[in-house]
Amino acid sequence: MMIGDRLTLSLGARFDRMHAKSPDGRAIDDRAEYTGAMIAGLGDLFTWTTFAPRLGFNVKLSKSGKITVRGNYGRAYRAISTGDFVGLHPGVSASTLARYDPTTGRYSTIISVTDPRSNIALDRDLQAPFTDQFSIGFDRELMANLGVDVTYVHKYGENQVGQTDVGGVYGTQVATLPDGRTLTVFPRLNSASAQRFLTTNGPGLFNKYDGLVIGLNKRPSNRWLASAWYTYSRSHGLITTGTAGRDPNDLTNATGRLSTDRPHIFSGSGSYEVPVIDLRVSASLMALSGTPFAPQALISLPQGRRAVNIAPPDGTFRIPAQKLLFVRVSKVLFRDGDRRLEVSAELANALQDEGYQGVASQDFFATNFGQSAGNYIQPRRLILLAKTYF
Repeated sequence: MMIGDRLTLSLGARFDRMHAKSPDGRAIDDRAEYTGAMIAGLGDLFTWTTFAPRLGFNVKLSKSGKITVRGNYGRAYRAISTGDFVGLHPGVSASTLARYDPTTGRYSTIISVTDPRSNIALDRDLQAPFTDQFSIGFDRELMANLGVDVTYVHKYGENQVGQTDVGGVYGTQVATLPDGRTLTVFPRLNSASAQRFLTTNGPGLFNKYDGLVIGLNKRPSNRWLASAWYTYSRSHGLITTGTAGRDPNDLTNATGRLSTDRPHIFSGSGSYEVPVIDLRVSASLMALSGTPFAPQALISLPQGRRAVNIAPPDGTFRIPAQKLLFVRVSKVLFRDGDRRLEVSAELANALQDEGYQGVASQDFFATNFGQSAGNYIQPRRLILLAKTYF
């Protein structure tokens, strides 16, 4: 929507009604064959009715349009995930542990029967997780075909889904670490059978992101183009995944830099068409900080040995920074109208970066603390391609 000659507004909204239901299902036997019987589901579980507004604007600060300010605000809601409640379905079978009996020749001595649904529950008032995002940017044309962009981005999310133990009773005790430091931990005081893990909007869970993005763009002209971007950011919060959060020790020193936090990211790319021979040479480089992890200690508690953060993930410990360079040379060998044959050669990870993606142990007192888990970046490799377009 244009307002005057310089202001453009973009208004919108999204309405969603998401319904979680545990349906009836057909029963199967131990050979995964249908028995003809039906298993009643739990029926309606919860409904999310959400309204997400969106607003964007663009203002020309100069009549020529070479200087502009832009911004937007929007809210986004997470969709329902069946992983939040699939384990509650009455069709989930119990697990039977049996010992072999040589007299009968079968595993007929029953040791235990475990119902995986006996200690889990779902909050029927579960609320939809959401994220609010705001950004404002400045664009300036420096000269013909060359411009600079500066953008600030802020995101904040709440109502994250997690799990908590509503049946366990926990006390406090002070544990002494191998280096003499002390750490307050939470031993469980009642039996394991009393635990009940509730899927709910985890107390205190949130995520926050702030980033400043600076870009320089050279549009295609004179056979070449290029762009370069630098991002300085901070990703902070308290997020749990899987079964983390069931034990209160999981939340000790857990608020801090998120696993997605990369304070410095640089990316650049460009291409040049060599005259006469029509050979295109292009390259892209990405250099980014490693992701953080928290130092931990293994503490013996009544509920077993627990890995507890002895300090928050504040960025002190990170996997190595990564520098990935890709170089490609391509050439059209044959062209006839829309038909053509193109060949190319790409050198991936040209710098032979040997960064790794995860650590073998977060136990601060282990000999392999912070060392590679073996999941390294793929090494330098040459890729030859041929493409035919009809």
